[in-house]
Amino acid sequence: MKKPPHKKPSKQIIGKVYANWCGHCKALKEEWPKFKNIVHSKGVSDIDFIEIEESEKHKLDRFKHKHNIQVNGYPTIFRITPSPIKIGGGVNEKHHIEYYNEKRDAYSLSNWALNGLTKVGGKKKRMSKKKSGKRLRKTMKRI
Repeated sequence: MKKPPHKKPSKQIIGKVYANWCGHCKALKEEWPKFKNIVHSKGVSDIDFIEIEESEKHKLDRFKHKHNIQVNGYPTIFRITPSPIKIGGGVNEKHHIEYYNEKRDAYSLSNWALNGLTKVGGKKKRMSKKKSGKRLRKTMKRI
């Protein structure tokens, strides 16, 4: 008997909701591109980045409704991770939302985004935080 084809989980989404008038958002504006460059320099291709300005009400409302995002202040930085769950032979795709509440610099954001995961032979292998931190410091020196 053939197994039903499994739907591959979609990419992770790392996003920020910001306001142009917000001081913390203005400071993050310089760090966000550096952060994305670090993640891309690691060869990670399964992350999509999204930025939504608070004045884009229609886009923000649609995104909040679709993913159940809570925006309680600016900037709101989050990660949406797909979590495929098998139900009756098929796959039902759900997602997990994680909010970022640490330092808002490229190094800290990168460490959080990469979360100690690297691809090894098509599988993800957890790296120690110490080893992950060393790799990020090397990348930061190059930028």
